[in-house]
Amino acid sequence: MFAESRFYRLQTKTKHRIVSIDIVENPNLEARFRQKREEFKRQGIPADGSDPVLAFHGTQQQNIDPIIRNNFDLAKFKVGVHGFGIYFSEQPEVSTGYASNCKSMILCKVLKGRVGVNCKEVLKSDPDDRCWAIVVGETNGKKDNSTMDQILPAYVIHYK
Repeated sequence: MFAESRFYRLQTKTKHRIVSIDIVENPNLEARFRQKREEFKRQGIPADGSDPVLAFHGTQQQNIDPIIRNNFDLAKFKVGVHGFGIYFSEQPEVSTGYASNCKSMILCKVLKGRVGVNCKEVLKSDPDDRCWAIVVGETNGKKDNSTMDQILPAYVIHYK
């Protein structure tokens, strides 16, 4: 399975084992994601911003079902070291640290758009050039609820 290989291939520091993977199917969120992608393409955003990247999101167990049903909610965002927004990582070990002992995380498709305009990238030195964090929630530095359409929850990975 794709999500499983992505999880194992991108782990570097910790070696968690997958227990199960749930495939998320939400036609409403998929349609909004496709519309956002087409919007980015119409704006002339190149493939590196209009093609999805896969990124992990760690959260508390009680947040997972509402996220996969309704997508992320900027109103629930509290504070972030790298600014306002919802945080994702291409490094699974970063997201496991935010999973609050629930041993599950969400693997999402994320459209970056124009970095610095539609998202922020926080890079840490990583030999595989993976983003430590991709932050979505603002456009041109202002809170923008429409940025949630840049996110599509695709899998819930349960691990030990």
